[in-house]
Amino acid sequence: MVGATNKQKTQSVRNDFNEIPSATISPQWRPLIWFGVITTVFILLEMMVPLGSSIKLGADEDFELSKTLLYIKGFNFYSQVWNDEPPLYPYLLAKALQCFSYSILSARLVTLAFSLALLAGLYWLLFYIRNLRTAVFASILLIAAPGFLELASSCMVEIPCIAPAVLAFAFLISCKRYVFPWAEICAGILFGLAQQMKVIAVIYLPLVVLLLWLKHRLQWRQMIISTVLLGIATLGTFVGLNLITGCSLSLQIQQAWVSHFSGVKSFEYGSPSDRVFDWHLLIKNWDATLPALLGCGILIWKIRLRSTAMFLPAWLILSFAIVSTHKPWWNSYYLHNVVPLCACAAVGFDAALIWGYKRKLRGVFTSFAVLTVGIWIGARAYLQVVAMNHAPQLDTSVLLAEINRYKPYTQYFFTLESVYTFHSGIPLPPELADISLKRLWSGDMTNAKMAAELERIKPGIILVANSSQELPYQELLQNEYGLVFQDDDHQLYALRTIIHLANP
Repeated sequence: MVGATNKQKTQSVRNDFNEIPSATISPQWRPLIWFGVITTVFILLEMMVPLGSSIKLGADEDFELSKTLLYIKGFNFYSQVWNDEPPLYPYLLAKALQCFSYSILSARLVTLAFSLALLAGLYWLLFYIRNLRTAVFASILLIAAPGFLELASSCMVEIPCIAPAVLAFAFLISCKRYVFPWAEICAGILFGLAQQMKVIAVIYLPLVVLLLWLKHRLQWRQMIISTVLLGIATLGTFVGLNLITGCSLSLQIQQAWVSHFSGVKSFEYGSPSDRVFDWHLLIKNWDATLPALLGCGILIWKIRLRSTAMFLPAWLILSFAIVSTHKPWWNSYYLHNVVPLCACAAVGFDAALIWGYKRKLRGVFTSFAVLTVGIWIGARAYLQVVAMNHAPQLDTSVLLAEINRYKPYTQYFFTLESVYTFHSGIPLPPELADISLKRLWSGDMTNAKMAAELERIKPGIILVANSSQELPYQELLQNEYGLVFQDDDHQLYALRTIIHLANP
């Protein structure tokens, strides 16, 4: 992406600053210096987060960690462990834990690396589509967006899914046409990587076609060739990565289809229609929402120019049309909206800044920038870090110590709070490793099946919430297990035979 000629870079930066006076930094180095500043700020914020501690970050971090533990223990996805997403992300987590150390820090650094890739992709995409200022604005807005720092710090698959796609967009925009189609092949590889992370990455394929059309304009033959080459590279990468993980591709497609596209067969735990997009997030993220409306308006007004910048409003519209209307909707899905939202907002900020400088309103816009960026956006990023620092520590809890006391006598550990299985190192029963709402709605797992599987396996310890609600396996607990620990939130049960072994 950064491999454009010095002449191109100089011309791009010269066009960037033809409206506003700039500093004396060499134009060739200015984009790299700003990118270095942005990544440094992001890394400093992440260093303030306790990445190596046993706090739970993100709603689905426990699902990914428990599946990774089972993979390390030798269980196969799909045939033994139910999994409705591609296997690449837990495979990468497992390799990180095996190559470095079995610690939460090793796992979270995988997501952190993808977060840096996402920032790089967005930065250079905006730099080549518009200018340096929009690249800087978009990156700052994304870092401070609601929930971004938590997703960047947790073992969740949303950022690893979207980062390769954004890098692919940036690669297609920045590369010139060569005799050999390197840009299309590399972008296809990145898209194959994105789709091996999460099924939702398929929504970005129409954007690739649009981007190639805008890039080649009326050269339909070249556009078709580029699209076919990119599609072949995407499919080849998807299949190749699946072979590397050693998982069955047919079972993967089958379980993903059942989970995402089959009708609701069980209403024991509600239905997908209960989970809808939270429009309050746009109000909470007003500092990006309002300028994004301005940026989209400006770009759509100039639609007749068929500029590659038209890709940005199309991206935003597509993300809201598909992701925000999809049911069920989860908070982590907002990332798919917020990345194009920040890109369009950066265009709006840049247009407002140029308008102000032309009318000699430098003081007004400087004050607005200080209030918005320096106070509101900075405070929101800082508050995200503070909230993560105050999350409960699991490794110092009495509950985890009590779980570890029964570990030598326990093969399986069942709980719906599966983050405890990773930190204790005791795997879940493979068939019950992922009891997500999507699996319950599809009918693949029911209360009756859950109770029957627990009766068959009889895991050594079972952790449940401390509540008066009757459990599907209540009779099993009463007949075979004894209560060994209880606090305000949890009850820990162990098989009576294991209790005697642990307490001779």
